[in-house]
Amino acid sequence: MSLEQLVDHFNTKFTQEHQCDFRPFLLKQNSVTAIFGIAHLKSEFSPIRVVFDTDLIAGYAVKLITSNNTVKPIKSVKIKKLLEKTLNKPAHVPSIITFDRLCRTMHLLNYRALANQHNFLIADVDPRHILGVPYNHGAYFEQVIIQAGLKTQNVIISMSTTGTHQLHYPQLLKGLNNYRECGYKIALNIGYMISADKTINLIKQLRPDYIIVKTPNENYLELTGHSVLLSSLTYLRGLMTYLGGKIIMQQVESPEQIFIANKVGCDLIQGNELTNILQIEETRNCSYHTPKYNQYCEIM
Repeated sequence: MSLEQLVDHFNTKFTQEHQCDFRPFLLKQNSVTAIFGIAHLKSEFSPIRVVFDTDLIAGYAVKLITSNNTVKPIKSVKIKKLLEKTLNKPAHVPSIITFDRLCRTMHLLNYRALANQHNFLIADVDPRHILGVPYNHGAYFEQVIIQAGLKTQNVIISMSTTGTHQLHYPQLLKGLNNYRECGYKIALNIGYMISADKTINLIKQLRPDYIIVKTPNENYLELTGHSVLLSSLTYLRGLMTYLGGKIIMQQVESPEQIFIANKVGCDLIQGNELTNILQIEETRNCSYHTPKYNQYCEIM
């Protein structure tokens, strides 16, 4: 189906599922946006590159951009009916699931223009979504993927790990394994390495295909120190090698950060400015003589 036909299809599907006449997806200049309440939602893609060859794009991360809805004003009666169907439940779980599915559908439709058989899309899923669906996790999104002409094998389901959900790890494991059974790859986004120790058991049990970590900022380095950071990353690299998985380092924006990712064995890197910084081969030779970069070289 064409993009226009797909937008019409998913708008109709939304109206049928929620028994309303509101059509959230908008198409303009080959880009799909969506309306959710007073928010106007957009997709912003960032390439994920191979650490040893930053010209090679392995896949894409997608960021949700929100703004005030001035595109398609919604009548108050429509908002009231929609919210009654999605929000008036314990813990707002139905609204989270609706929002999650809406965003992922929008992202997937926009990803079609970038997709090929070799790259992937990282699709975030809210842990509360996983906990709110009793079974067949990934089945709904699989239909979206197939109807869009893509495959689940090219989609990585990413879940952020937080302390607030540690008590629910058995249910989360079951849900993520449901996704895996549908053909998806699985990623755990552990954020900064300071939170990695809390998720080691989950990593060992789930055996994710990818671990996503954030590049350390100055505050993190002052808190932990360079040696602690590098030791933690090296341990995580060894664990993921044993489990057969890969590490993606996000928010990489400088040659120094590329050097860290390369030295500790990260497989993939993502950052908004990667296309504008120096190549990875130069960083291997420690050719940058800034004080911070020399600190990394001395430690290693």
